[in-house]
Amino acid sequence: MSEHQNPESVSESSDPAESTSAISAPVAGADQAADSLADAPEGSAAPEASAASGEPTPVDAPPADFRIAYVSGVSLGKWGTAWTERNARVRTSFTMGEREDQRRVLTENLADVSFVRLPFDRGDDLHLIKLYEETPMVVLPKGHELLERADVGLSELADLHLIQDPSEVPGWAEVGTEMLAGTRPDLPSPDRVSDAIELVAAGIGFVILPQSLARLHDRKDVKHRRVSGVAPTEIGIAWRIDEDDAVRAERVEDFVGIVRGRTANSSRGRAEPEPEKPAKKKPAQQQSKKPAPFRPRQPRKPASKKRGRR
Repeated sequence: MSEHQNPESVSESSDPAESTSAISAPVAGADQAADSLADAPEGSAAPEASAASGEPTPVDAPPADFRIAYVSGVSLGKWGTAWTERNARVRTSFTMGEREDQRRVLTENLADVSFVRLPFDRGDDLHLIKLYEETPMVVLPKGHELLERADVGLSELADLHLIQDPSEVPGWAEVGTEMLAGTRPDLPSPDRVSDAIELVAAGIGFVILPQSLARLHDRKDVKHRRVSGVAPTEIGIAWRIDEDDAVRAERVEDFVGIVRGRTANSSRGRAEPEPEKPAKKKPAQQQSKKPAPFRPRQPRKPASKKRGRR
């Protein structure tokens, strides 16, 4: 199932609610990052959203100085915001692509870095760093009895129909009744997540999605719950080993440093240092008054008696 309606292109990011995303291997939205989506600073495209201004990018606009690609469901809020804040003069683009294109965007120099879903074939020409695991979620029609639980076991779904391709859910072949009995309908899997969700809402069966994608396609007539018995997968960041452009190579290193937690004041950071704050003046100490030297008190002379008039 493709992540976009046009499977031959990697397009600029659009509104997540309107985009379509692939039912990929059974992964779920980033537990640490799915809720951290933040608006990018003014002047840059917001991650997982259209341009902050809502205006289309001009056709003759200059190419971005730094290009960040990501698969649907990945939240870039904290990393994208940190990058644009530290590199306000660098024109940055955020592009959402299909999972099958996450390697091509790098090898064909369409992006400088890419957030990818594992498994990912990095070959001999790409770097890859694993970032975090994703929890798988099962999507069921509203009102289904299994939704009363916070965690649903894969074996509890055995008598239901898996709408997506069974190869995308490791373990389903050993659990699903339709697989064991050979009764699974010979029907093509939906090409888009939105189409699969429509079938779930109609009570045809269920799908297993990344948590981020399940939230992305949330609607009133379907609900999602954690599913156990399905191994989690991971999100990573990849980039080219041999970058011909030295400036881009430095920017890649800086961005990867941000993702790995490097601060703006790190010795390896190349972002412009923040101006030093003037040291606070210490309040002037009041000079203590020296005590007056001790002087013994002189006794008074007795007053002389005046003689009265006779």
